[in-house]
Amino acid sequence: MAAVKKITNYIIARPKLFNFIKPIADRYCDLAGYRKVGLMYEDLLREESHTVQLALKRLPPRLAYDRAFRIRRALQCSVTHTLLPKEEWIKAEEVCSRQK
Repeated sequence: MAAVKKITNYIIARPKLFNFIKPIADRYCDLAGYRKVGLMYEDLLREESHTVQLALKRLPPRLAYDRAFRIRRALQCSVTHTLLPKEEWIKAEEVCSRQK
């Protein structure tokens, strides 16, 4: 995880590199498809990990409820082989504003 932070900080510190990488990263997130079923990246992390279990215990009740709702809704989409309507997709701005 420390290596990821180093790489991220390296890219952010260089505007030209950041401007080159950002569209590629955005496109990758779109192609991954998890936002199209209403999931955020954090929802994809394995709950079996001790670190993730501790983080989930520390979540405020509202965020824990929202996470459970997103996962159940995504499972329903998976069972029915459908995507959410476009207005219900998770947008990159929602994820960025939540991380700040």
